Amino acid sequence: MGWNEGYRIMERQVVALYDLNVLSKDVLNAVMEPFKNTDIDSGGSEDLKAIDGLGVENIVCKVVKPQEYERILETTEACRDADGECKSCGGEGRDCLLFDLWSDIKKNEWRFW
Repeated sequence: MGWNEGYRIMERQVVALYDLNVLSKDVLNAVMEPFKNTDIDSGGSEDLKAIDGLGVENIVCKVVKPQEYERILETTEACRDADGECKSCGGEGRDCLLFDLWSDIKKNEWRFW
């Protein structure tokens, strides 16, 4: 079991700063600093949504990799293999691609376990 409280704290901070329209990549990196190299766990999520309806994972993707995020939103590409199974998260199309982007960011930017 991971660090649920850490995720809960991070989620609250990211959504609040995004809603205040002050969340740049630099600010986000500063917010994430205390969580680097931890086993922060989305089991602690409160499923918070920003004013525009985005959850924390989408907010992070939008801020860190805006061009990739927009490309994914515009795509209808499915992410299923030849057997019809999802390659990543069990979702369809965009959901899977967004999950992959979030996973890449959290692993490579902040080394979450």
